[in-house]
Amino acid sequence: MSEDKSASRTTTRSAIASLFRPGQTVSSVPVTLDLVKGREIFTEALVPLRANPTRVWESLSPVQLSGQTLIGNGLFPMPTNQPAGLAIDQLRSKILHGLAQQGWKRIAVTSPTHGCGKSFVATNLALSLARRPTSRTALIDLDLRRPHLANLLGLQDAPDLTEFLTGEQPLESIFRRYGRTLALGLNSTPVEMAAELLHSPD
Repeated sequence: MSEDKSASRTTTRSAIASLFRPGQTVSSVPVTLDLVKGREIFTEALVPLRANPTRVWESLSPVQLSGQTLIGNGLFPMPTNQPAGLAIDQLRSKILHGLAQQGWKRIAVTSPTHGCGKSFVATNLALSLARRPTSRTALIDLDLRRPHLANLLGLQDAPDLTEFLTGEQPLESIFRRYGRTLALGLNSTPVEMAAELLHSPD
């Protein structure tokens, strides 16, 4: 008995994308699944999902930082007349000018070896950027082998950033918000295969 492969068996289901909170849906796109050819046929034009930045920001759990701890660790949470603090604010102005010229939104602070001061520069620069009242700045500790920013900021219970990078946990489960303008993507656990993780296309 021959099988008629020209007749496609299909079933219809809804593709639902959840953003930020488990079970929260933002759109439903009708999809037809072709069981014979093993492909999905979108019956309507796909519209890119656009997250509301304000909702994302407000979904982050607030965290309190000790001003005394920050200052004791060489950080400048408030404007200061100290030479190092003034240099950080000057660096902020130059970086903002360069970002505006190039249309960029992200920067990386790195160093050739451990102990050169990239944590000091990155954290102070983030605090300086976050002092602008209409800004939104995210500080992410991507030194996965030797995470240090959580200790520098005096946070002992930082989540595992790896769970966010691998997609196991959503952004608002890992990132924390300091004040109204600074998000913190910190890490508490060293990662053995850090380079391989960061090389992932995801």
